[in-house]
Amino acid sequence: MDKTAQDKPIVYLDECGFKAFDHRPYGYSTKGQVCHGSDNWHLKNQSNAIGAIIVQSSKAQPNPKQIKA
Repeated sequence: MDKTAQDKPIVYLDECGFKAFDHRPYGYSTKGQVCHGSDNWHLKNQSNAIGAIIVQSSKAQPNPKQIKA
């Protein structure tokens, strides 16, 4: 690791999406009737989440002026 990167934090990012109307492998109908359904293939009903974890690099050296003797 070069010296310029030692003082900078490491940032991990991840993104995921949640569909409001996802595929349902089962359904309900009147006994003896076929269960009909429809799929929404548009992305209108989707929520996205982005998360981040920030980690200070352990390779960074403390400032000697801040260390109390």
